Amino acid sequence: MPKKVIGYFSNWINLQNVKDKYQGYTDIIFAFWQDPTSGVSGAVEAVIKQPEILNFLKSKNKKCILAAGGANLQNPLQFNAQKFGTDLANFAINHNFDGVDLDIENLTVPPTIAEINWLVDATKAVKAINEDLLISHAPQATYFTNNGGYSLVEQDTNGIIDYFNIQYYNQGTWEYQTYDNYESMFETSYNNYSNNTSIPSIIEQGIRLKSL
Repeated sequence: MPKKVIGYFSNWINLQNVKDKYQGYTDIIFAFWQDPTSGVSGAVEAVIKQPEILNFLKSKNKKCILAAGGANLQNPLQFNAQKFGTDLANFAINHNFDGVDLDIENLTVPPTIAEINWLVDATKAVKAINEDLLISHAPQATYFTNNGGYSLVEQDTNGIIDYFNIQYYNQGTWEYQTYDNYESMFETSYNNYSNNTSIPSIIEQGIRLKSL
């Protein structure tokens, strides 16, 4: 996969905001499509009401990605995974997005088998609607664990997740680490603890290097 540089808009924007900031990015994520019943907010609402924004970015060969979920999605398992993925994919296609980003937070640490299966089924449902849609996920780093967590999501989706936008910035207190230096993100041990969420450790769990 060619090198990707990811941009992110979460709040209300207009075309001039985008023109001021788009350069240097390959993919630009807009948040949020929240779930099948709650509608859209923030930057997604803005681009739906101002289609010239996506038209402009596409004219510059930028990939426009629809983010789903976010912190306000407290319990993703309340929704049928296949319906969630299907509705998300159809919304993306109908509104000229190139792909989707599953920003599913508020999971157990490590994720339960039910949560893993939900993520897998929602991801596959997106691809079943249109195999050309890009798919990314935005897990917190603590969702990566040996013999479980996102290593199982990667395994059971058979490589259809194009890349991961790991939320190292959104980990909370020490038990989740703050990842504020090189050692905490790239060393397999940190402060005398095994660091299962470092980039090398995540690769050892079966996550493809090119997707990180």
